[in-house]
Amino acid sequence: MTRRAAYFLIALLVLAVCFWIFFCSRGFIRNHGGDFCIVILIYAALKSVFCRMNPFLAGTGVFLFAAGIEFLQSGFIPAHFDSSSRLVAATVGSTFDWGDLLAYFTG
Repeated sequence: MTRRAAYFLIALLVLAVCFWIFFCSRGFIRNHGGDFCIVILIYAALKSVFCRMNPFLAGTGVFLFAAGIEFLQSGFIPAHFDSSSRLVAATVGSTFDWGDLLAYFTG
């Protein structure tokens, strides 16, 4: 199995876990476990496409991307989205939380 295929399979497995967290869990797991999993999903998907990318740079880029979205939540961005859409709220988020940054970092 190639590294590309291995990262792709990891991304699929983590995607399944993310769906389970999104639809079936509550509390701490729903709030921070999803954030932890999503950065792993993005990293694995990125490495499945760019398998020769430096792992440190890929991880740093994924963290900065996730942190950037989190910091956008502290401003006016969430107000411009339709709050009735559960998918948009789950994708972009609606509130800034320092705990999310910790979850992104540990992921």
